[in-house]
Amino acid sequence: MTFRMKLIISMLAVFIIAFDISVLLFVERGQSMVLEARENAAADEFSSIYNSIDSLIMETYTQSGSKDMDFCQGIVNMYKTLYGSGNTVIGIEKGRYTGKNIYISKALTAPYNDVVISYEKDISDFYSMQREWKRLFVIVNFVFAGILFALIYAITSYLTRPLNVITRALSDFRKGDYGSRININSRDEFQPIADEFNSMAETIGKNIEEIENNAEEKEMLVRNMAHELRNPLAGIQGFSEYLMSCEPNDEDRHKALGYINSEAIRLSALSNKILNMGITENSEISIEAVSTQEIGRAIAEYASVDLKYKIDKIFCDRILITDMLFNMVDNSHNAGANHIEIIFDKAEDYCRISVIDNGEGMDEKELKQIFRPFYRVNKDRSREKGGAGLGLSYCESIARAHGGYIEVYSEKGKGTEFMIFLPDFNK
Repeated sequence: MTFRMKLIISMLAVFIIAFDISVLLFVERGQSMVLEARENAAADEFSSIYNSIDSLIMETYTQSGSKDMDFCQGIVNMYKTLYGSGNTVIGIEKGRYTGKNIYISKALTAPYNDVVISYEKDISDFYSMQREWKRLFVIVNFVFAGILFALIYAITSYLTRPLNVITRALSDFRKGDYGSRININSRDEFQPIADEFNSMAETIGKNIEEIENNAEEKEMLVRNMAHELRNPLAGIQGFSEYLMSCEPNDEDRHKALGYINSEAIRLSALSNKILNMGITENSEISIEAVSTQEIGRAIAEYASVDLKYKIDKIFCDRILITDMLFNMVDNSHNAGANHIEIIFDKAEDYCRISVIDNGEGMDEKELKQIFRPFYRVNKDRSREKGGAGLGLSYCESIARAHGGYIEVYSEKGKGTEFMIFLPDFNK
């Protein structure tokens, strides 16, 4: 259901309920006043009739000194004839009347106190009128609802017109038209939204352009580095040909073989990381629920770490996340850490893996650069250990491929903490 229809239905319901309650209270009060007036008029009429009958009978009784029931009945019949037409009935009570009537009765003065004068006023016309009012109320209610719906629809259509403009702009933006802008002049709550969207679109457009440029630069850098790998490989080939074409002494042969072996291992690792980065960023990964203890055991077989489990599972590609943690543990060892702690826990809508070490740490300037490809905090140390500055770039690409991110906290001389946030698909 659209926002406009929700607004229309809500306003219509509020207005109709308020209208119905008001009309029902007014009608109820009006009917009560009419009925009360009818009852008062009937009471006055009965009082006049009763007093007249009682006065005539008592006057005759005073003159004759005897109780004459026939005379009494005659007087009652006379008044019955006078008033007993239409909707009024006068008589001596012989049982209550039935129907939607006003009924009053009262005994005459002694010695005729055994005679009860009864009065009944038919007010069925009042109840017929009441039914007519209800029927009219239903008709008016439907007519009022129809007119009100048309008015509210027209008003909401006008008021939500800027919302339609915003929706179209968002749709164009979602389809890749980053030049889409919202042009409205509503001077209400929609105007700040339009201004914020236009500002956001401007910023996103610039960021996308920058991202595309960075992606091109990164791709070119990887290609160039892959190309540069051919030079050391040519050296390896040269040494191997030297060994095959001559008879070097044991010492030269040992040096040549050592160089070939170390360079082959380093270049193979470098090539694998470059390849893995490309595969991770450009391919879909397999997300599944993986036991945190399974990942922890794999890391424990590789290095001495302190493992803490606050959650039972995370949603990830097991191989990639394990490889990421291998890289981070390697970095901690290369930074001189002798204690590494890995904690699996949860942070709001994310599963969090924290890698904490007591190594050399980094300053703020270094923290801003560590995820750049081929960046090394300590170039001499990394070269000695075979590092090329691709480990953390690879880790970041793995986190992004999972829809997550990495945060780093470090201080020179006090160690480093990497926090990997992965979406929790079980929330």
